[in-house]
Amino acid sequence: MKNRKGDFTGAIEDATRALEIDPKTVDAWYNRAEAKSNLSDVEGAIGDATQSLRLNPSQPAALHLRASMRLRGGDYEGARADFGKTIELEPRFAPAYCSRSTAALCLGDLAAATADAEKAIELGPVMAQAYGVRARVKMVKGDAKGALADCDKGVESEPNDAGAYFTRASMREERRDWAGALEDYRESIRKDRSVADYAQFHIFLIRVRQGEGEAAKASLSEYVKDRPSRPGTEWETRILAFLSGELKLSDFLALAPESSVARRCEGYYYAGIFELISGDRTEGAGLLKKCVDVGQKSFYEHWNAAAELEALKAGK
Repeated sequence: MKNRKGDFTGAIEDATRALEIDPKTVDAWYNRAEAKSNLSDVEGAIGDATQSLRLNPSQPAALHLRASMRLRGGDYEGARADFGKTIELEPRFAPAYCSRSTAALCLGDLAAATADAEKAIELGPVMAQAYGVRARVKMVKGDAKGALADCDKGVESEPNDAGAYFTRASMREERRDWAGALEDYRESIRKDRSVADYAQFHIFLIRVRQGEGEAAKASLSEYVKDRPSRPGTEWETRILAFLSGELKLSDFLALAPESSVARRCEGYYYAGIFELISGDRTEGAGLLKKCVDVGQKSFYEHWNAAAELEALKAGK
């Protein structure tokens, strides 16, 4: 119940108390894993989901949660295996095919990634997300036109899905279609405020690189002032502090430890782009390369960084 209400800390406390009474309570392990996943505690969520699965291996929800956390943590083989087990238990569960497609993409298995994305599109209802994964495969293959066409299909299939607009915005940004990217990032916020932090990061950086630095800073400050506090968004708060100039580069990067694949990918990307558009191309390029080297291919930031490095090589 507390998970559904967004009280993730309370959910962890309740589940912990239940496990102290009976450590074989399957639901308590799962509920605590779900709460930890919502607080971005990747290893904690994986550990609790594993405990739940040891007690009852036939749990599609627990398998899917563990797979999703393994994907976020960079364990693509483990994620792919868990998504496969989820599909064995629930062969018409489209999100598992969609997510397994992402794991295959991260492993470089483009044929399998395409096949799973198309199966998810066939089954629905996660068509926008599946179109997005297939679009990424096409982009990797060099078919930018086909990729953007799939992004359009994603938006058309689920016009109220913020993720569909965010995906298209990210690919437009890679193609340096700044106006199109800004339009889609803003639309993603209108569809779902939960994506606002990351959309605002990109909007700010695009506007700065277009010469709107002062106006962009003013808008970001207004956003920060009005931004509601939400559990599990401490990292996003730190990114905002860095982009706003309230946190030094060294202090910001210190918040992205080796143990956190997600934070390193995002931290290096936002720091790299910020340094690049602030005039330090050498520092910026070095940080962007570190982002790519992390290898978190399920994140938009990985692909944005790779595209930026290619643009730098081309003298753009």
